[in-house]
Amino acid sequence: MPERYETDSCLHISWLMQIYYASEEYGVADVRTSGGYFHMAEVFHQQHNTTVAQSLYLQVALLSTHPFDSA
Repeated sequence: MPERYETDSCLHISWLMQIYYASEEYGVADVRTSGGYFHMAEVFHQQHNTTVAQSLYLQVALLSTHPFDSA
């Protein structure tokens, strides 16, 4: 079992890094950051932390519907 948790931790760090680098290069309100937000929302959804998951899903939806707006 520990191997699975180590793999999950690596994936979470990978998603965090994806969000970080995309945000650094393109800004936090760019559509290219939405993939990282979506994956993190999935993680929080699986942990039954619906408030955070819904917030991240909303961010993805906003970026998808207004991909060229910048904050």
